[in-house]
Amino acid sequence: ALVTSGRTSRTRRRDRRQASERLAQMPYRQALNPLAPVEPVSADQIEAIHHTSLRILEEKGLRVMSEQARRLWAQAGAEVVLGIRPENVHLADNGAGFPAKLETTETLGHEALLHTRTAGHSLILRTAGLGQAPSDGIKLEIDWDAAAWFDAGTGQALD
Repeated sequence: ALVTSGRTSRTRRRDRRQASERLAQMPYRQALNPLAPVEPVSADQIEAIHHTSLRILEEKGLRVMSEQARRLWAQAGAEVVLGIRPENVHLADNGAGFPAKLETTETLGHEALLHTRTAGHSLILRTAGLGQAPSDGIKLEIDWDAAAWFDAGTGQALD
């Protein structure tokens, strides 16, 4: 015969739950760290990192990809020059791109150089030989992956 204590598992669970409910919750308070903060890098090391970063920027430069960031840098006084090869400027398809005024066309047999003006700057693009020169209101696209940026003061590449 099976001998039981007279208490069911349900009774035991209820008794445990009631016992846990009787525990008082401690009031919340901010934990304090008695240890001093650890400095993983000393002030001298931070200064050395800073000077090394400045040297790398001066020697290697910085490529700023965002148009918005370039505008902010220009507003802050940084001047850059865009360098782009004629083969990396294209006539835009479907009216996309930016407007340019065609000044002259230089036909070179199998290709042509289009001398244009946009936003006060001259821009030359190389195209396949054209049977007829495009109309005056052309739109251009630039292959930005092939663009090079230069510091206007030193002429040093920023790539």
